[in-house]
Amino acid sequence: MIATQPKISLSLDAADTTIMHRAGMTGLYMTLKRLEKQYPSFHQRGGYISWDLTADTIELSWEGSDLVALSWLIRESIKLEDTGLIH
Repeated sequence: MIATQPKISLSLDAADTTIMHRAGMTGLYMTLKRLEKQYPSFHQRGGYISWDLTADTIELSWEGSDLVALSWLIRESIKLEDTGLIH
């Protein structure tokens, strides 16, 4: 992981976390675990995005442009077929 302060930090223990937030965080956690296998080094990822996952937190960090890192994450998470359907 890059030794920087997380740019996004999510916690299941946050006071304002709803059941919908928990469901979304679970999906993000599973997506990040899959991407970790596909792109084991943060150098292989857009914006050098990296993450730290625990049982109740997700911390995302990256270098440079927010747009580059988050666009890469979204593009890799939700791949679309030529027909416009989710892969």
